[in-house]
Amino acid sequence: MSALCPSCGQETLRARDCVVDIAPSGWSVTFLDFVQLVTDPAYRPTILPLLRALGYETLVGQPPRFRDRTGQIRTAEETHASIQCDEKMQYSLYQAAMNLWR
Repeated sequence: MSALCPSCGQETLRARDCVVDIAPSGWSVTFLDFVQLVTDPAYRPTILPLLRALGYETLVGQPPRFRDRTGQIRTAEETHASIQCDEKMQYSLYQAAMNLWR
């Protein structure tokens, strides 16, 4: 997966962190779906306020990046993994996505 180097700002490749799935919750949103939800103009008005409520402020630019509650800048991969490892956040994102896709 690609990530911006915090030192030089260059895009670099890194190994994917292991995402622990919440014992089959059935509420998973894939990384590619997550990126679509945060970048597609049709979905952003619903998803960005939800992410804000979950503690992630979306930063302007590409690739998508987020500021968490502690002020740390997070990649889309890190933000997705964090949401998928929290059952309540995972459920909230899944429900919002399904409402948009129906």
